[in-house]
Amino acid sequence: MNKMTSLLIAMVAAFSIGCVEAEDNDRQDDDVVVVDEQPDGGVVVDDQPDAVNEETRVAAFDNDSQQNPAQDEFLSITGTRELIHTNEISFPQGDQEDFVRFELPNNSNTSQRISVTLDCALDGQSDAIVRAFITEDGQVVGSVMCNDGPQNITIDNSKAQDVRIAFSSVNAATFVDYTLTVAPF
Repeated sequence: MNKMTSLLIAMVAAFSIGCVEAEDNDRQDDDVVVVDEQPDGGVVVDDQPDAVNEETRVAAFDNDSQQNPAQDEFLSITGTRELIHTNEISFPQGDQEDFVRFELPNNSNTSQRISVTLDCALDGQSDAIVRAFITEDGQVVGSVMCNDGPQNITIDNSKAQDVRIAFSSVNAATFVDYTLTVAPF
């Protein structure tokens, strides 16, 4: 073999080894789990990272209250037609309840039906119960549970409606992302 061929073979070998090392260096040690060692010394690896066991998230305090709701809307035919409020609550740490308020135009017939939906994604206790309680003058006139679909509730449109979103049953760490939708008929 001449010097040129030997040099070319050496360069190809070095290049091949360098590429393999670069590919191997891209892999992090904690990403590789040895599943089975083979008799020839090779291994079968599982490239799927293990699920991270994170603690349940905690909802930030947003300083809302019944006297100072996070959202206060006047719903009308010509203006805002529905209330959509998205937020989060958690138990036992963090913000455990939220408040919103809405009003409707006053009609000659003060009884008005509304559709209320509370869509939730729970992280933690899967059977925790979260509700939206609709109140008039401090009296509950209706409630809606998470993920029960639209519920029809009759309210007095001459009064402001306060809504409290809170846990009604929970005993383990739970985080809830929710969206409340209120739409008058």
